Amino acid sequence: MKWENDSLRTYNSIVDLMTENAAALVGKNFWYLSIIGIHPEFQGRGLGLGLMKDVLKKADVLGVPTYLETFAPRNISFYNRIGYQVTGSFHEPITDAKYWLMIRDVGNI
Repeated sequence: MKWENDSLRTYNSIVDLMTENAAALVGKNFWYLSIIGIHPEFQGRGLGLGLMKDVLKKADVLGVPTYLETFAPRNISFYNRIGYQVTGSFHEPITDAKYWLMIRDVGNI
């Protein structure tokens, strides 16, 4: 279907740009944490940390830094609390939205 091809092409364009922006800020050994989300009704109950804790512990044991991006400014404080720091901010032209790249060094949970 045409809309599926258009949607995939749009998604790939966004991901390609974000990958290019990240390349200047993160090393090849970094783990990328992709999409995570908690329905607003269930936020503020520790579920987000619960979803991330195992992978962050594994990264710490292996000595691997991690990174992620967020399009939601309100998420920055949550990620700060678990050791992430904003390393860059970018404009994504397809969605006309600002997003932040955040890095977490090893052992910050």
